[in-house]
Amino acid sequence: MEVNKINQKFEILSVEKKGLNDFVEIKEKSMLIKGPKGKKEVSIEADRYERSTLDSFAKGMLKGTLTLASGIYYPFLVMGYGAFSGAINSYLAAKDVGVDKENRMKVACLGGVLKGLDGVKHGVIDFFNIALLTTAGAMLGGPIGGILGATIGGGIYNIVKDKIMQMAEKKK
Repeated sequence: MEVNKINQKFEILSVEKKGLNDFVEIKEKSMLIKGPKGKKEVSIEADRYERSTLDSFAKGMLKGTLTLASGIYYPFLVMGYGAFSGAINSYLAAKDVGVDKENRMKVACLGGVLKGLDGVKHGVIDFFNIALLTTAGAMLGGPIGGILGATIGGGIYNIVKDKIMQMAEKKK
């Protein structure tokens, strides 16, 4: 008799709980968070293109400098930043649309994981391209050439990458 009561209580609890699929719809570059107060879209894209060429160059120089400073750990830095910002943005969006506290944490974890994975993907691509430019610069100009290859080359690489991303987005 006791077992039946426990099973009934468990069934009631499992019916009342809502899954993550009730609150989140994952799209290509964003998550749509749904709640009692409406819907909100959160970006899960780790590397967006910059609007101006100067901003793109500055971001590329920063990537080059970080690659020089951190070495092979650069993709993990990008992943950590992406995961942190994805979790915070997802949590705040879920709070705005009225999702309960337990499911807000689940939405935040999902946003952090998705943006972190996108960050590590872009971090690996950036690392290998900037490492190639650093090696070429060091071969041509010694240590100073290596530093310039990473910073200036990283800026030029980021401009080219952003232009390619803009053209790909226009084709869609």
